[in-house]
Parts: sequence; structure tokens; C-alpha cells
Amino acid sequence: MARRQKRHLTYLLILIFLLVGVVGYFGFYSPVFDDLNLGLDLVGGIHIVLEARPTDTTPVTDEGINSALEVIRRRVDLLGVSEPLIYREGPRRIIVNLPGIEDPEEALDIIGRTAQLEFRDEDDNVLLTGANLTRAQAMFQTTEVGTRRPIVEVRFDGEGTEKFAQATRENVGNQIFILLDD
Repeated sequence: MARRQKRHLTYLLILIFLLVGVVGYFGFYSPVFDDLNLGLDLVGGIHIVLEARPTDTTPVTDEGINSALEVIRRRVDLLGVSEPLIYREGPRRIIVNLPGIEDPEEALDIIGRTAQLEFRDEDDNVLLTGANLTRAQAMFQTTEVGTRRPIVEVRFDGEGTEKFAQATRENVGNQIFILLDD
């Protein structure tokens, strides 16, 4: 009986060593695990919750939240984060998870910065900024041949209307560039 127990114990030890070897190989040396991107729980990073709040002149709309989501995505792309998670939560929140971020303050600064809208001429002079913009809305315009093309309808306050009128008078035949965050 003792001999049989020793043999079973020997087999059990061999099996344990083999399992440890397989787990060690796949856990530490296997290229399968090299391609995995680890999340906040394993590599750290930053979790940001942004919430839109209405003002006296600007309500929170689906269009506004979706637009903000796209702006944030473009800004996160500038950070070079591998597999960021950016999504909408409910009617007014945007969640941003940035695994592996080493400088959370820089990330917050880039993501939370107020968008800068500028109208510039061909010589790169700023003609007008978004400070005078009261509304911008994506729309479709039907052409003479019946096709629809996307346009952006913009509305300015009184000062902005004057500046835009002057800019268009001074740039007849030239392009005016509209830039968001450069």
C-alpha cells in the first residue's frame, strides 16, 4: 500500500509541476498575452464623468451631447491612449476611461478645455471667433438637381453678424476657413 501511495504522490507532484510550467509559460512568456490591452483596474489611468448642465440661453440637447462626444473623441486621439473607452450615459453624461495615462492633469486639461471656434482668412488672420456665435446646427440643403448636401447653419449675435458681414465683404472670391480647436 505504501508503495502505491508513493506512486500516486509522485504522479500528483509531476502533474502539479507540469501545470505550474504551463501556467508560467502562458502567463509570462506567451505572445498571446502581449497583445492584450489592460484596463483601468490593472494598469491605472483616469476615469472622468462629464455632465452637461443647461444655462439660461442654452438647453441640453441630444445633438449637443453627441457633438460634445465627438469633440472629446478627437481630443482623446491627440493623447495617444490605447483603447480609450468613451461613451454616453443617460441624457446628460459622458464617461471617459483612459487606461495607462501617466499625466492625469494634462488629460483633464485637454478634454475639459472649452472648444475654440475661429473663422480665418487665407492669410490665417482671425476674422471672428465662436464668442459671437449663438447657434450652429447641421442641416441638409436640397440642390437644384434634387440631391441633398450637408450644410451648417450658423447664427451670430449682433456684433458677430457685423463682423461676419465685414469678413465676407473683404474676402469676396477668397475662402474663409472655419476651424474648431485648430
